Amino acid sequence: MNITINQLEREAATGIITTVHWSASKTSGDHTACSYGSVGLTAGDTIIPFDNVTEANVLAWLDSAIDFEVTEASLDTQLAALATPVSLTGMPWSAV
Repeated sequence: MNITINQLEREAATGIITTVHWSASKTSGDHTACSYGSVGLTAGDTIIPFDNVTEANVLAWLDSAIDFEVTEASLDTQLAALATPVSLTGMPWSAV
């Protein structure tokens, strides 16, 4: 599973990060499943000055706020559904 930090929101006056927008993806064969979320943080979580925050810091904050095992299980369910769909779309007169 790949975790990506998409965006950080911070207070203009203090630089304290208040929200992390993230996505998770997992690929199996030709199929990719994705999930997107955001996590609100409290000032105590983000005392590091904004210019000194690293991706590792933010990933650690996310790890303490999100159950990534549940996220990965959800991605696995999406991948299984993509591999063996129960419904299909299209029109018989159109090329696939």
